[in-house]
Amino acid sequence: MKTAVITGGTSGIGEACVRLFSEKGYRVFFIYRSSEEKARCLEKKTNAVGIRADISDFEETAGAIDFVLRQSANIDVLVNNAGISMQKLFIDMTKNEWNKVIDIDQNGIYNVSLPVVKKMISQKSDCKCFLYMGAVRSVVRGCLFRRKVGNNRFYKGACKGAWSFGNQSELYRSRND
Repeated sequence: MKTAVITGGTSGIGEACVRLFSEKGYRVFFIYRSSEEKARCLEKKTNAVGIRADISDFEETAGAIDFVLRQSANIDVLVNNAGISMQKLFIDMTKNEWNKVIDIDQNGIYNVSLPVVKKMISQKSDCKCFLYMGAVRSVVRGCLFRRKVGNNRFYKGACKGAWSFGNQSELYRSRND
């Protein structure tokens, strides 16, 4: 069974990815920061495993990835979806707000990706996929619409794109068999 790790898994694109990868037979672990009730509900609906961790904290994130690796021999897909955006113009952001965005949107990616990519490199599996969804969401939420996006079609489309990237080796094999 292939394993997927998804950050920001309790809402929007992250939740859609948790549901889709679970439906496709992956063992799914999702990392969330604060939505305990949503996480428990999603676990019940999908059999995925929620892990509470702040990805901006290197040690906390390392602990979350260590937990995944104790439960599953390999990690085949990483969806870096967690991210925040300030609902204000850049010039109106304080230094602390800016640092919070950088800590989650960029340092968080490093904190999650470093141990996962090291594990992926050492694996012998066909499917090793690393996806970063945060930039898409930040642009849509922060710049284009200036309000929270509630468009399910956008989330479903982004998630299906993640699924197709995550299975490109399977798709390639099926086309060439």
